[in-house]
Amino acid sequence: MMANGAMLDPFNGPLLPSNVPEPASLALLGIGLAGMLSAGRKQRLSKHYQSH
Repeated sequence: MMANGAMLDPFNGPLLPSNVPEPASLALLGIGLAGMLSAGRKQRLSKHYQSH
């Protein structure tokens, strides 16, 4: 709920310490998900090429 509020009201309190970790954690989550997706894609590609 807090993350949604921060995204809907980015200028509500950008200097408050409570708002600082939210975008950073969301960015880290996004980077982690992207890394997992790319790693899974590479594994599937390598398995695909090995099977032929």
